[in-house]
Amino acid sequence: MFYSHDKESHVALVLDEKENDVEVTENQKDYFDEAMNVIALGRRLKEEFEEELMPLLENIDEEELLKDDGAILKQATNIGYAFATEYLIKRTDKWPKDVVRSCLMLAAKEHYPNTFRVLVENTKHIDEAFYAELYKVTTTSQDEDLKAYKKKLLGKGWHIRKSYEIECEDNGIRNIFNFASSSVITIVNLDGSNDVKYRDFKDFQTDGEIRIAYEKLCSFSDNPPKYSNKDQRSHRVIK
Repeated sequence: MFYSHDKESHVALVLDEKENDVEVTENQKDYFDEAMNVIALGRRLKEEFEEELMPLLENIDEEELLKDDGAILKQATNIGYAFATEYLIKRTDKWPKDVVRSCLMLAAKEHYPNTFRVLVENTKHIDEAFYAELYKVTTTSQDEDLKAYKKKLLGKGWHIRKSYEIECEDNGIRNIFNFASSSVITIVNLDGSNDVKYRDFKDFQTDGEIRIAYEKLCSFSDNPPKYSNKDQRSHRVIK
């Protein structure tokens, strides 16, 4: 008798848990769909975002937010809804690269300056090749956002010269790291004249500086030479 009662209680508990799971799933779906509908209305003022849309977005978990190939971020971008786009892009760093890039390209083509800016400022999915693609369709103000992104990513004094070469200038000293030849040219300005020194990577005691330069080069070069360590020569992979 007791065993039978316990078994019935267990079955009832399992059914109750399943019903709760279904209820949570339906609620999540309602928040997502309702948020999509609110975005579609196109009410893009800050007050309307804070009162109508943000409470819905806050109730959507990360996995749900990312579903349908980033549909909600794409929808916000499609109408130039900068406040929604900023909230969504900052909410998680797990947006797929192709989703973020499609939104960037859309904002650039539709000339949505504020939406474009918040996307540029909150992504790491812009390399040299995609930067060039964006630059072809951006307006003057958007060009400035792109340049600021590149400058911020590389850091003060850094400049990419070629897909295999990057330069750093600090207090009149220029170091040009060439990963095709595995060498560094150091140019020091002394009283108006330049003192030039050539070094092979293997001449360095450690490769700390070289690795920093390589990481920065890779952030904006779609096909940099492969680099392992200072004692092994770099090589290009032809794509």
